Amino acid sequence: MFARSSITAIAGIFLLSALTGCTNTNEEVSQKMSPSPSETSTPTPTEDEAQPMTSVLDYTQPIVLAKDDLEMEFLTIAVNSCKKAQTYGFVVKISSGESYFRPTETGSFSNWPFLEVSVISGNTVVGDSTLFSHYWPSNLNPCELEAAARSRLLEESYWEHEVRKIDENTYGWAQHGGGANLNEIIYEVRDGLISGYGADEPYAAEITYGPLSDYQNSLLDQAKK
Repeated sequence: MFARSSITAIAGIFLLSALTGCTNTNEEVSQKMSPSPSETSTPTPTEDEAQPMTSVLDYTQPIVLAKDDLEMEFLTIAVNSCKKAQTYGFVVKISSGESYFRPTETGSFSNWPFLEVSVISGNTVVGDSTLFSHYWPSNLNPCELEAAARSRLLEESYWEHEVRKIDENTYGWAQHGGGANLNEIIYEVRDGLISGYGADEPYAAEITYGPLSDYQNSLLDQAKK
């Protein structure tokens, strides 16, 4: 498990920020970001009509954090993964259980509003006892830092980060996580999306994306009541 990022503490700041004004004239950067149509109110859309829910990160805008080709490569993967998660939902599986996340308008974390339900030892868990009730899954961390850089409300030292490519499908991404040091998380990539992450190796958490199954949605519907 990972400690909650210090970024969570400033969630309220980002909610008050308008991030849609960020621009980047670099044509190569712009081509890597695919514009998304208007949002939909459908919580579990079908494959051909789904759009990402509104979030702190505007997916129509180009990436601004990347300083070189490698950073652009990884951040493109990370942002596309967040867009997929906020469109279809996602599942995080760790050693103690798994959580299902469905995009919604409001949630435990204002920057990343998802409805969460966990299954632990065969039991359905909701509310403050879910696996990620106190911190969001780390697959969202790079997107959160990208959103912070676009807002420009914080000093640039806060955006400090490092990227390294370990092999064809594995990256190390480091950012501040509550102190002066950069904390690295290893990310595994499959089919152009983040598929796992961990502090020491990429499979501490496995990530899969929706559309969620009828069973998963039924549990989330119960959690919403």
